[in-house]
Amino acid sequence: MKNPDKVFKRLVDENASLLSSMTNEMQQRVEFYEHPTYGDMYPVIVSFPDFKLAFVSEFYDLDDMMSESTDEYRPFLINNDLVLGYEK
Repeated sequence: MKNPDKVFKRLVDENASLLSSMTNEMQQRVEFYEHPTYGDMYPVIVSFPDFKLAFVSEFYDLDDMMSESTDEYRPFLINNDLVLGYEK
């Protein structure tokens, strides 16, 4: 996986399209972006803007990551790494 700080910088530099945002249970602001070149043919990029880090997810849509019924796939930043709810 690419360096999360470089992925974040690319999102900013290339003006990637923001798909949605949320605040997780750890009060971390999470933003979801479409890839600036490949769009929806590429997995969703998960950004933690307050930490200036971003990660390529394994998801092509937001349904599971933003589900209100479970936090199983909700993204968290733990030790500067993307961790999903079931991995906590």
